[in-house]
Amino acid sequence: MTLLAESSWRAGYGVAASAGEASAEEAGAGSRFSFPYRPFEAPEDGGRLGFTVTLAPGPGPGAPPPAAPGLRAATAFLVDAAHGAVPAATLARMIGRYFFASGNSGAADTVTVSLASTRRASVTALATVRVRRPEFEVEHTAFGAAHIVHEDDTLGLYILEIAPRGEIPAHCHRVMRECELILDDGLLQQGRPVARGNAFAWPLGHVHAYRNPTGRPRRILCLDSPRFSPADEVPLTPPPPLVALAPLVNYLA
Repeated sequence: MTLLAESSWRAGYGVAASAGEASAEEAGAGSRFSFPYRPFEAPEDGGRLGFTVTLAPGPGPGAPPPAAPGLRAATAFLVDAAHGAVPAATLARMIGRYFFASGNSGAADTVTVSLASTRRASVTALATVRVRRPEFEVEHTAFGAAHIVHEDDTLGLYILEIAPRGEIPAHCHRVMRECELILDDGLLQQGRPVARGNAFAWPLGHVHAYRNPTGRPRRILCLDSPRFSPADEVPLTPPPPLVALAPLVNYLA
């Protein structure tokens, strides 16, 4: 049961462990961290998902431990949104590519992402993928920039960077299912302040909009299934009244 696989778009797995449950350990010049995954709505079979990210540092003094709260939150969001909707190896690759796109990688030139499922006392390895530092395509847009983290035939993962005083005007989607994680404070969603760490799953046809009233770029992590298509970015002029949507969860709470 996942956000992309479930027609009702109800959260089916859960939130990352709290900061106190995460562990980071030095491994030579590199670093490693792993944390358990605590469902807020446990599947009927009691399954839960844990994952481990291991860094292989590149030139320089080595990468810092990547257990930053924002990285843990984004990783948990991606597992929630895509686990079961894409192969485990694809999910691991997406997490690895986001690791580099997020600016958490320091001097690392590779990252190894391991996913394992845990059911009661049983642990099953799902995938281990080694990702090299990629070159990311950036599309400059009217609102700022869209950093393309991952695209395939099933979905697309993007970091939307809204420029100072920029906005994503009111729009909806007829085909794409869209999950979003707020990466920075300061944004207005539906005209109201929205907290960093809040995650949303927009129902098809639900009109939504963002504005950045600050003097610095603000970011959103966006997952579309299927991948983004300009033809399905339906603008609405004049926009109807914007209806607020309660966040599924705050991954930093």
